[in-house]
Amino acid sequence: MIISGILLVLMVAGYSISSNANTGEGSIEFKKIVIPTERGDLSGFLYTPKVNLTNPIPAALLTHGISNSKETLTGIAIELSSRGLVCLCLDLYGHGLSEGQLGNNDPSIGVISGVEYLRSLDYVDETRLALIGHSLGAGAVRAASNQPGVWANVFIGGGMNAGNRDISGILNSTLPRNLLFAVGSNDILFDIESLKTEIAPVFGSESPIEQGKVYGDKIQGTGRKLTISSTIHLLEPVDGSIVSSVAEWVFTSLKPEDTFDEDSFLYSQRDIGNLFTVIAFTLLVYPLSDMAWNSHRVKTQRGSTKNDQLLMLFWSVLGLILFIPAMALGAIVPFPPQVFGSSLAWWLLVTGIIGLSVLKMKKRVKSNSEIIEKFQMRGVFLGVVLFCILYLIVYGFENYYGIGLMYVIPFFRSLSLQRIPMVPAYIPFFLTYFTAEGFYLHSKRNYTDNIELLKPSIIKTSPYILLLTLQYGGMYLLNVRLIPGIIGFFLEFLWGIVPIFLITTLWSTWLRKTTGNITAGIVLNTLVVSWIAATTFPFGVF
Repeated sequence: MIISGILLVLMVAGYSISSNANTGEGSIEFKKIVIPTERGDLSGFLYTPKVNLTNPIPAALLTHGISNSKETLTGIAIELSSRGLVCLCLDLYGHGLSEGQLGNNDPSIGVISGVEYLRSLDYVDETRLALIGHSLGAGAVRAASNQPGVWANVFIGGGMNAGNRDISGILNSTLPRNLLFAVGSNDILFDIESLKTEIAPVFGSESPIEQGKVYGDKIQGTGRKLTISSTIHLLEPVDGSIVSSVAEWVFTSLKPEDTFDEDSFLYSQRDIGNLFTVIAFTLLVYPLSDMAWNSHRVKTQRGSTKNDQLLMLFWSVLGLILFIPAMALGAIVPFPPQVFGSSLAWWLLVTGIIGLSVLKMKKRVKSNSEIIEKFQMRGVFLGVVLFCILYLIVYGFENYYGIGLMYVIPFFRSLSLQRIPMVPAYIPFFLTYFTAEGFYLHSKRNYTDNIELLKPSIIKTSPYILLLTLQYGGMYLLNVRLIPGIIGFFLEFLWGIVPIFLITTLWSTWLRKTTGNITAGIVLNTLVVSWIAATTFPFGVF
């Protein structure tokens, strides 16, 4: 009980740090907003400076990449709003808490509706608007860049395909107005040297573009700049160099008469608070399960043998091998009906089925009845109760502070009515996977010391970490991409998957030690990952 209380206090501290930064240390009014449209309601965060709003002030709309949501660019919004701009962070159609879906015949995916909302606010100068988008959001911003009053545009890791006009909007040497391209040098979607040449016509240049140099005239609206930072696609919206460059570009485009403050940045405090909160939230499972099981703790028996560890390693490598093929299968069989969510579901299902089949061949599992016998109702109850407590904690904190539980990626968030049915849709897929994992990692052993408790997590994640190290270590150290193209892009999802695997394996290991059975870990992990998938992936037209 005492440890649970301490961890809840730490969560409050982390949320308080995040909330303080999110409101610009009291200089920003923050609120959730809903924008009704004919394609469904759009969800957003509105940041308004606490200043004298007698005269209208500039505004910026910020939006995210695919499989992400409005929280992603809130760091940039904080920096701009604390310097006097109204900022709207928008969930695109089918993402986050917005209704609708991708591919609904709106190339801007809701950005145009967001612009119209900003222009409707009495305290917004509708002649001084900026649009900022990352990845998919950059393309959405490009499609809306010709809207009245848009005077600055930022494409982060997307929207950069050159050409005169297509469904994504105009892209030439004069339009969009005051355009900043920001990209990571290790963004798998771009070859930076080729990019410098390809976008030269958009900059009105006949030579490859020099990063950091301003082309055109910002006063006339023809300003152009390329910013390159040594980061990857996923981290571009939170990279310090890109955040500061975007904030400076938008501020000086919309408020050229004012001086940009380069020394006062708050978003990093928000990220520290978020990390603090996620760690405390993850650790809560340990004392909660201890209290729930209490005197029923099972005595330890033995640790893992070399054969056990090889079996664990086989399980991890099996998943890694099946990752790319199953991602393709999800595109062919789009159920559950969420973009990339179906790929994740089929990947884990196929891995689980093959894994259980191998166990039967090796006689580690003799029959389906043995699998069923491993399930104990008390373990099921414990897993469900722990999940409900975790969800209620997130729901309560999110409604009190207004911000979700995230670090770079918003993993744990409240479910909208549109997303609640997705949780049971994922459960059969993930239940199969975590059942197989229970046999591979925990079924035949208990844990004799803390090192034994860590072994399953280390072995489970090590092949994934090794692949990421080779892929991105090669990029940073040797400027070599081990796996390029679309497959390399899919590997970027592992940056989000590996932390989830680490957390779920730690939970299931602890619950195996606490209860003497694999059931509670299977149930908790199935429900939590179903929750994460349901809230993360966008709805789309397949």
